[in-house]
Amino acid sequence: MSEAHANPLRAKRRTAILEAADRLFKHYGFEKTTVADIAHGARIGVGSVYLEFDAKETVARELSRRCHDQVLADMRLAASLGGSFARRLQGVFDARASRFWEIASAGQHAVDLVCPATCSGTAVERERFEEAEQALVIDLLTAGDAAGELRVAVPQTAARVLLRIYATYAPPRLFEHDPAETRRVLAATHELVVHGLLRRA
Repeated sequence: MSEAHANPLRAKRRTAILEAADRLFKHYGFEKTTVADIAHGARIGVGSVYLEFDAKETVARELSRRCHDQVLADMRLAASLGGSFARRLQGVFDARASRFWEIASAGQHAVDLVCPATCSGTAVERERFEEAEQALVIDLLTAGDAAGELRVAVPQTAARVLLRIYATYAPPRLFEHDPAETRRVLAATHELVVHGLLRRA
């Protein structure tokens, strides 16, 4: 079979594996799902799974990357919507929490894909996500300071402080409390934290 014909078949097989794993991980959890389960769900042989992924952890890492990329896309959209920089910062953290809640609602074990304790692959993707979100917050703080709206002496330090404060509103702690109550507390956090960055006359 030629390379042109082989690639679409590989893409289809890879998609089937990821879709099956996504369903199984969210329903049964990462630990209880086997490669054989994934193969059965994708209607292929176990060996075919290993042609695309070297381990179950690699499948989980790919799914985790996709989840985290969805969160980042929402955060970046919130950052780009305009308005005051304080409002954009609030929007970034609101968007992050909303997308994580949406991911968690997809199944009993859906949070496994965004909680770093699940497997090494998920932990790697979580680290990559945290680096990207820190860069996003640094950019917002830098632009807000340059525009004269925010008072930020060292954006890198301020971003680390903000992200540490807002860690309560990220997995796994985000899922420990009722979403409605957490939204209220998150709004109160914005009032205390983000507004504290505003440049005073």
